[in-house]
Amino acid sequence: MQLSNTLCAFCLLEPETTSHLFCHCSVSWRIWNTWCRLWKVSLVFPANVRSMLLMWQQCSKSMINEHVWLLSFFSFVYSIWLYRNEAIFKGAKIDVNHFFDQGVLRLSWWCKALWPDVTPAFSDIVASPLRIGYVQPRTKILEAHGWIAPEKGSVKFNTDGAVEGSYGEAGIGGCLRDENSKTLLYFSMSVGVNNVVSTKMLAIKEALKLYNSLKGSHSSTIVIESDNQSVVGWLQHPHLAPANIKEEF
Repeated sequence: MQLSNTLCAFCLLEPETTSHLFCHCSVSWRIWNTWCRLWKVSLVFPANVRSMLLMWQQCSKSMINEHVWLLSFFSFVYSIWLYRNEAIFKGAKIDVNHFFDQGVLRLSWWCKALWPDVTPAFSDIVASPLRIGYVQPRTKILEAHGWIAPEKGSVKFNTDGAVEGSYGEAGIGGCLRDENSKTLLYFSMSVGVNNVVSTKMLAIKEALKLYNSLKGSHSSTIVIESDNQSVVGWLQHPHLAPANIKEEF
């Protein structure tokens, strides 16, 4: 066997071992560091893949969206392996930027499969990979709470939206109540075919439109309550919202 056949397909400098290919190769290391910098994480050079996974898991403990961070490890490991095979068997040229984009795109596919209702569009993710970090798990234990009245001089608009499946016939509704739990107005309507996130946003938009039409509405503070964490996050930080959400609202 020729020595060239045992060298790393990326750097062509060191014999290919599992640790070198996934951790120590300068090409792979650049991919890991590029991803970590986006998350403001400083990665220590690991001894082997197992050590790197343990470090990855340790870092996740301080992250709000640890499920996305953990998934990204396996996305890039898989991408490195596939890219290595393309270099060996198809003679593919090494393009680190393209290499990195493949890993991000694969991660977005996986997130879309796991959380289809809240994952941003692929184009948004590729343009700004950290948008994946705002994905929330679909399965979540919820605690039951009674309705909490707003502060004195305020009113609260509870809104919601429902969709048949992840994308289908949709409807929205809402109820406006004052500090004494008195119902001031409510609405319920069909909004055609839509996805879950856009439907939740439409419910809030309709609630604000109706509230602004009320006589004397500007003399009270309004509280909007929604059960979708992604929607609430985008309303608080509009610059993080996907492009399609920004266009719609």
